[in-house]
Amino acid sequence: AGGDTSKEFAPKAAEAGCLVIDNSSAYRMDADVPLIVPEVNADAVSGVTRANGGRNIIANPNCSTAQLVVALKPLHEAFGVRRV
Repeated sequence: AGGDTSKEFAPKAAEAGCLVIDNSSAYRMDADVPLIVPEVNADAVSGVTRANGGRNIIANPNCSTAQLVVALKPLHEAFGVRRV
């Protein structure tokens, strides 16, 4: 399924109480949907649920971004990466 399918069905599932993990690009740029890479920002999951003010939707980055941020995290922590 692509982004259009996700935009149609993810909100319905989220409103029904499901936690939606979307692998399409549909929610990647939404400011109120966290983009999670567990090795980098797993703590961001805590604000996802409706009980915590979230939308019950998690977005995944594309494959090249996921690999890149895992490699950049220790460099950022040590030296402060400003841009890539």
